[in-house]
Amino acid sequence: MSYGEIDYTGYGIRNGIPTIPEMYDEREYDMKQYVHEITRAERHERWPHIDLAAFSAIRKDALERMRLDAMNTLESMAAYAKSLYGWKFVVNSGFRDGDTGQHGKGCAIDGVFIGSDGEPVPLIQQYCFALLYPWGGVGIYPHWIKPGIHVDIRPRGMRVATWCLSTDGEYENVIHYLKGVVAS
Repeated sequence: MSYGEIDYTGYGIRNGIPTIPEMYDEREYDMKQYVHEITRAERHERWPHIDLAAFSAIRKDALERMRLDAMNTLESMAAYAKSLYGWKFVVNSGFRDGDTGQHGKGCAIDGVFIGSDGEPVPLIQQYCFALLYPWGGVGIYPHWIKPGIHVDIRPRGMRVATWCLSTDGEYENVIHYLKGVVAS
């Protein structure tokens, strides 16, 4: 396989570990870090499992300001979820102007996995599936109209940053929320 091609055979998993396909030459990656640096045609070739129009619905240039590594990781996750379970990842938010966090750096995506029945996948399953990928942060948002997740590519230490946004707008430990879900 040469650089620029995607091998969908066994897509997304190698030795039991999810993988991100090599979709471009590493030398190119050193120079190109943001979506606006690649052509529109390349975007659809690189990310066929992501509804790119969803980014523009939020903000006209939101897609252009996203980091390539965030988009590539999202594509890998969305493609594998589609092939394995028939899930679709629906983007709610990406780049946000004025945001001092990961969204403002083009490093974060909010969204929800929708099952083949058209309903949101249970949040615990969305969360666990996202943890299979090399995200630096994974948050859960149980109180959205369609409960979903936040994923980002922040620098990762020994573990992934995780959290849950409570009904009162406070961030809490995701384990506390999940204990309540499992217990009920």
